Amino acid sequence: MAKTARRKLKDKIKKEVDIIIKERDDYTCQYCGKRVSGFDCHVSHVVPVSKTKLLEFDFQNLKILCFRHHIHWWHKNPLEAGKWFREKFPDRAKYLEGRLLEKPRPIKMYELRDLYEEVKNYKPTLTVSNTKPESGRIVKGPTPREVKISKEEKVDYSLEARLKKHEEREKMPS
Repeated sequence: MAKTARRKLKDKIKKEVDIIIKERDDYTCQYCGKRVSGFDCHVSHVVPVSKTKLLEFDFQNLKILCFRHHIHWWHKNPLEAGKWFREKFPDRAKYLEGRLLEKPRPIKMYELRDLYEEVKNYKPTLTVSNTKPESGRIVKGPTPREVKISKEEKVDYSLEARLKKHEEREKMPS
């Protein structure tokens, strides 16, 4: 059975969003802190897609978990998992609770097209701090972690560069 245009577009969006979330969470299980890659790196929804389609690709509704904590903890202990999420990410939990109050509706095709263009051209917001000029600039990305970048180095956020980086990380042993 052939995929519909809608299904193909949703698959493309999912691929892009997965890469963005893995980079945002630095390929680290948000529960145990373990570095993950390949099959062990799961992009997990906080609010299930079955509850509301509007949050399916919402960055605030997604997190990285290792296989063990996604399958054997998150899905088997939803009350404990929800409590943990609210404690660890209170701002995201409050945002998601507000979004759940919205009337559920399907995502329209034009909204999916717009979303695809948005995630395809996504560049994380960076703030630069020159607090350590002798060692280069400190760049703060969409996560609290800090990355040192030399003054000559340029950051490439093109789709090709992100896919290449993603493939390299997927090949890394766990």
